[in-house]
Amino acid sequence: MQEFEFVDNRRVFWFLGALVLVVGLLVAFLIVPSISQTPGMGGPDVRLPKIGTLPPQDAPHLPLQINRDRATHP
Repeated sequence: MQEFEFVDNRRVFWFLGALVLVVGLLVAFLIVPSISQTPGMGGPDVRLPKIGTLPPQDAPHLPLQINRDRATHP
């Protein structure tokens, strides 16, 4: 009978496991988001009214009231 010498393949398995992990992360971060559907696609079309940031020309001008007792800066 022929006897075979035991070969330790743990380094090969570790390398293959790390390679599979790196390729899997690459697929997860690069390929999957590019093929997945954009959130909100196919949902209702909501259009909000535009809100003016400036008051109308004839709006009354009120003086500012500054409370000196609560000032945070001296």
